[in-house]
Amino acid sequence: MLEERRQTRRISYPFKITVFPESREPIDVFRTENISIGGVRIISQTRLEINTQVDITLNTDSKPIRTRGRVVWFLEIKAPRQEQADLFDIGIEFVGLTSADRQTLESILAELKERV
Repeated sequence: MLEERRQTRRISYPFKITVFPESREPIDVFRTENISIGGVRIISQTRLEINTQVDITLNTDSKPIRTRGRVVWFLEIKAPRQEQADLFDIGIEFVGLTSADRQTLESILAELKERV
């Protein structure tokens, strides 16, 4: 059995997110799998190595949240057909969330938690 290492509960919600790895063009994010105050799990065609630093813009209904992040894990998802591209399941830890953005995200997550 895998040990649970998360310190905060994750919420499944399809946030619109932009991820910029270390001064490169943004990567294509197909979807967010889940999010917490500590980080986000995304699915992308772009592989990001562990410890890659990224800039993140999380588009919310109230205001965009911009922060830094660090890739803490990734898994390759093999495409079922040869003509399809492989995908990557990527875990990103937030490392630069301001207190104001943290409060905004906490409010959003609390509201979403009530809906679930």
